[in-house]
Amino acid sequence: MENTNISTLQRLIESLRQTAEELKRAGGMIPAVERNVSRLLASVKMLEINCCDLENETLDNSETLEKKETLTMLAKARSRDSIEPMDGVSLKSMAHGSSTHLVEFSIQPGTMLAEHSHPQEQTGYLVSGAMTLTINGIPHQVEPGDSWCIPGNVAHCAEIHQESKIIEVFSPPRQEFK
Repeated sequence: MENTNISTLQRLIESLRQTAEELKRAGGMIPAVERNVSRLLASVKMLEINCCDLENETLDNSETLEKKETLTMLAKARSRDSIEPMDGVSLKSMAHGSSTHLVEFSIQPGTMLAEHSHPQEQTGYLVSGAMTLTINGIPHQVEPGDSWCIPGNVAHCAEIHQESKIIEVFSPPRQEFK
């Protein structure tokens, strides 16, 4: 992608971010609108990350591309930044390849992850905490050491009861989490 297109995209993303932050600061919104503004901010953050990836991919320097490929195979802990896609949820993209994506989630108690689905298969492991994970309408009480696999396009949601650390693998990779 040409640098002028990336610059235009970056300006648009910044404008979206500013608008969402102004709405959030204004307050007095009904809860549904407030949640949507939080989601908009999370989406903007993911767009910023993807835009940065596009900017890096435009470099024709083969050494840079080679290093980037190497980092997708081994990612040092200190090189990972966390993002907050919604209130109470922090995630780190641990590593990704062409067909899998490893993500670490830290989720605060009381957080409700709304029912959703996505095309990726999702395999997870609860490292610590406690939650109710509902898959296809069936609730499951999940404790440390429990694991799960959710096929692509199957509805699921979660209610977090204790501060939780979750490791999940998505296949194919979740582009918005990279």
